[in-house]
Amino acid sequence: MRALQRIFGASLILTAVLLGSFWYYSAAAVCRYPITYQLGELDPRFDLTYEEARLAIHDAEALWEQGLNKHLFRYAENGRLVVNFVFDDRQELSNEQREARDQLESLQAQNVELMQRFNRLVAEHEARKEAFVEANAAYEARLAEYNAEVASFSQAGGAPPTDFARLQAEQRLLQAESRELNTEARAINELTNTINDLGRQGNQLVEQYNQRVAQYNTRFGEQREFTQGDYRGGEINIYTFSSQLELRQVLAHELGHALSLEHVDDPQAIMYHLMGTQPDELLLTPADLAEFARVCGNRPGWYRFWRGLFI
Repeated sequence: MRALQRIFGASLILTAVLLGSFWYYSAAAVCRYPITYQLGELDPRFDLTYEEARLAIHDAEALWEQGLNKHLFRYAENGRLVVNFVFDDRQELSNEQREARDQLESLQAQNVELMQRFNRLVAEHEARKEAFVEANAAYEARLAEYNAEVASFSQAGGAPPTDFARLQAEQRLLQAESRELNTEARAINELTNTINDLGRQGNQLVEQYNQRVAQYNTRFGEQREFTQGDYRGGEINIYTFSSQLELRQVLAHELGHALSLEHVDDPQAIMYHLMGTQPDELLLTPADLAEFARVCGNRPGWYRFWRGLFI
């Protein structure tokens, strides 16, 4: 009976050890790093070279490693985490978005160029109009003086030869000045018409731009969940990205899942479930750090004890 009890007791101890071993390999696997990874499928339709893809993954892993000051990932030819770039209709939509954005940028550039030209012509118009008003006022004053002098000599029965010659010369100068003023007046009117035409073109361009922006926002403006990629135990699949910034963001998010992190509530966090709420300058937020600590940090003493038995 005692022998049976000893055997039964040993069986309990062995069972406890085996259960502890099972717990360690299931729980410790969650936080075992560095995670080795390799680059798997790379569809050529992404127009992304192997080196560019490797660099994008490296930049995404650096976001976590620098933020946590830990060596979390390591590239290896036979790495257990495989990163694939799988082209599907989502990337076709992303290409459409990129093309629409390029068209908006082109329209905006045209609008800026048109506005700059419009402003230059308006400034030129104002300067020429001001100069014309001054020149015309001076002309009108000289003409009035000339007419008054002619009227005075007419009442006196005629002008002496020297005054007559002087008045004829003055008349020729006034006529030439009148022609110049008329030419300038026509040029100013043409400039006014050009400015008005540019104003109409500008209004049409702004209206077209606003319509395109509305169409763009309707089709692409909604915040999107992280459907650009996913993590499926042992694989990260990237399906679409519209820019290098977006690619880095998607990769960083999926690498977080590879670390067994879950979604967090901070809209600016890498692990937030929506994309597009994060700043362009990607950084780990306190929510990201807290999620890592929840999953991989602050383990109790008995966890460290069991882990120490098997490392």
